[in-house]
Amino acid sequence: MIDLKEQKDKIRPLPGSVKVSIKVPKGYTTESGIIVSANRSDVFKETEFYEAEVLALGEDCPDNIKVGSTYKVDKLAGYMIPTKEDEYIKVVAHSLLIGESSEDPTQHKPHHERLLVKVTSLSDKTESGIIAPGNSGDIFESDTLGGEIINVSEDLEKEYKPGEKIRWEGYSGNTVPFKEDEEGNYRSIPKYAVICKVDK
Repeated sequence: MIDLKEQKDKIRPLPGSVKVSIKVPKGYTTESGIIVSANRSDVFKETEFYEAEVLALGEDCPDNIKVGSTYKVDKLAGYMIPTKEDEYIKVVAHSLLIGESSEDPTQHKPHHERLLVKVTSLSDKTESGIIAPGNSGDIFESDTLGGEIINVSEDLEKEYKPGEKIRWEGYSGNTVPFKEDEEGNYRSIPKYAVICKVDK
């Protein structure tokens, strides 16, 4: 029988990538930490993100990524590697990390040319709170969103400051969940999606 599983400690990420261990939410594992087989397909069904601990860095990764730090990672990012230890191990391009994990928006540090913004100007919103720019098909409806910068990655600190107002492409970025924000008002957006600054 072919063994497709690898030993966790022998997985080495290539340059520009990181090896992460996905933190499985409580309720999906036994007391010893084993994922219940029947729950595997449902573990991350209702969330956009993984909480992931960095286990190893490939060459050419930024100095601010530290082994042992925890990041939010888009659930579609990276590739799962099956392990003999039966852990969720992924190899992810460092640029796909959303930012360091935090329950406080002001303490969330975006990663690699990203900005954390609080949405204050929507073009449209569904009853459930989902942002839906361009929903009506009106030729004059905005396809951008506006908001206030909460925090920026280290490489953008000279260009953008917390408190500044900007507008960005409405479909870009990721909604970032925080404990006190049920409506999903915070988004992590890449630098390339920023369209303009807006004077207060």
